[in-house]
Amino acid sequence: MYCTNCGEKFTKEYKYCPNCGNKIETTNITYSDSKIEDEKQANILCVISLILTFGSSLLDKGIDYLIPNNYSSVITSLGPLSGLVLMIIARVKYPKSVFAKVLMWVYIVLILLAIIAFIVLVVSCFYACSHMDTSGCG
Repeated sequence: MYCTNCGEKFTKEYKYCPNCGNKIETTNITYSDSKIEDEKQANILCVISLILTFGSSLLDKGIDYLIPNNYSSVITSLGPLSGLVLMIIARVKYPKSVFAKVLMWVYIVLILLAIIAFIVLVVSCFYACSHMDTSGCG
């Protein structure tokens, strides 16, 4: 802990700063400790979110080997969705977390890129199908 008046470092059991004598308010200490703990919890949620989102596709073959009967595709498809849900939980529960804010924008950009890629695919399929010569079919 640090004194808010002089910046001296001390332990929690002090009621007055050993350097300047300033009264130490335990509510400020508890708040700063809980703020640090909240930041740690938000970071843990964000790291797990990243692992679920991107790690599930990397582990696809390993999960396929361990789990028979094509259940691995269900498990690996739930990874990115659960990663997105964890990011949303981190943003709602810890709104001041910078890591959660950045991760939210990364996911938004990835989702927009996926939507754009899908639209380009559909348009190019329609274009290719409309320019096919079907005179010899039938």
